[in-house]
Amino acid sequence: MNNQKFSIRTKYLINPSFQITFIIYFLIIGIIALMIFYSSNLYFFKTLTNEGIQLDLPSDHVYFELLVSQKHLMNKIFLITSVIFFILISLLGIFISHRIAGPIYKMTKKLNSFNGVDDLCEIQFRKRDFFKELADAFNTLVIKIKR
Repeated sequence: MNNQKFSIRTKYLINPSFQITFIIYFLIIGIIALMIFYSSNLYFFKTLTNEGIQLDLPSDHVYFELLVSQKHLMNKIFLITSVIFFILISLLGIFISHRIAGPIYKMTKKLNSFNGVDDLCEIQFRKRDFFKELADAFNTLVIKIKR
């Protein structure tokens, strides 16, 4: 028995201009969301600081020291989660845009290679691709033309 390993190479940037633009839009949305969360964090600590000032606590009070240390901790957590967030958005953007660009690429390739009725054959998209209805419509057309 011959043991062969099959290697499946996938090119994830099928349509780079579309896919990079797609990822940039998601990153912009991510930046806006992170700015909102960070602003909320700043507002939270500013409110707590103002509460301490209104209570006439001295500036060297342990309360203010706690706020400063917690703010630094939250900034570190925010930075780490932001980096993870951007990596995840970028990877998901590549995979999702690949599932969009792949079927369009395959359909375009099929249509560009058309030379006549004899060349017509049905098309299959991958299991998790979007726009399966496009393949179904194309396959229905192929069946009608071949009759």
